[in-house]
Amino acid sequence: MRKLGSLLLLTVAIVLVLSGCANSKSKDSEKVVTIGSQKAVTPYYLAKEKKWFEEEFDKLGVKVNWVEVQGGAPQFEAVSAGRIDFFVTGNTPPIAAQNAGIPFNIIGVASTGQKNVGIVVKSDSAIKEISDLKGKKIAVAKATAAYDNLLRLLNHGGVNASDIEPINLQPNEAKAAYTGGSVDAWVVTEPFLSQTIVNDKSRVIADGSTIDYTSPAYYIGRKEVVDKHPEYAKAFLTVIKKATDWQAENLDEATSIYTSQLGMNTEVVSKVIEHVNFTLAPLDDKLQKTQQGVAQFLYEQKAIDKVPDTKQITNNQYVNEVLK
Repeated sequence: MRKLGSLLLLTVAIVLVLSGCANSKSKDSEKVVTIGSQKAVTPYYLAKEKKWFEEEFDKLGVKVNWVEVQGGAPQFEAVSAGRIDFFVTGNTPPIAAQNAGIPFNIIGVASTGQKNVGIVVKSDSAIKEISDLKGKKIAVAKATAAYDNLLRLLNHGGVNASDIEPINLQPNEAKAAYTGGSVDAWVVTEPFLSQTIVNDKSRVIADGSTIDYTSPAYYIGRKEVVDKHPEYAKAFLTVIKKATDWQAENLDEATSIYTSQLGMNTEVVSKVIEHVNFTLAPLDDKLQKTQQGVAQFLYEQKAIDKVPDTKQITNNQYVNEVLK
């Protein structure tokens, strides 16, 4: 009887071990893609709200995992740690990430706005044009797209960088300084630009369209995932195309979703969409030249220690296939 009991216990133990191994193997074989989440006016957000990513990746037997990471630097830190596979970001963070040796690809252009970065002043300000900025305090975050635009606009207006006093502030801090009157002007990006135009009645004295200069955003893919699973990149961009097209064709409904989910008023949302110029496109020669110029700018600002070749991290293959 004792032998029978021992045999029974041994049998149960073996079953449990085999069961555990099976469960472990099942978990290891589960296919998951991790997408960065952002609460912002962008077709990317619409696609998340409508669960279009889940629908598309389900066709591949892949589960979608969402992770909220705000800001370019934290996004690329997550890439380096293998915690995020796809996301959208501005044009300066990829250069710093490439300089740091983080493996990723730019797999598509998300926007091509020229009015999404601007110099604003209060409605009653005596500042009317770029030349009036001489001797003025200007809120701007250094080594960013905003600062890049400021220097280019100053040069266009015949103003030396040494003729102004840049106050290095992030958007939330800059808004407080600007509305409080401790700076004379603010170089600002979206959605803060549209918010201050609508809510503070600010005037834009110059923006990228003044000098035909684009400040794009990009879709990013972690290189290991793009290389091993090109079907993931195609699935991701397929959803982006669907969402971008849907927004263009259903602008009122899209605006309503943004307004209700993000807590922005309709006028602000409409201006953001107008300024940003959302798209899905490959990185063409003109944008590639612009991106390389931004890399040079960041080097001159001592934000990076060398100038990377930005073409090396550009991969247009999958966006071209999706757009066929």
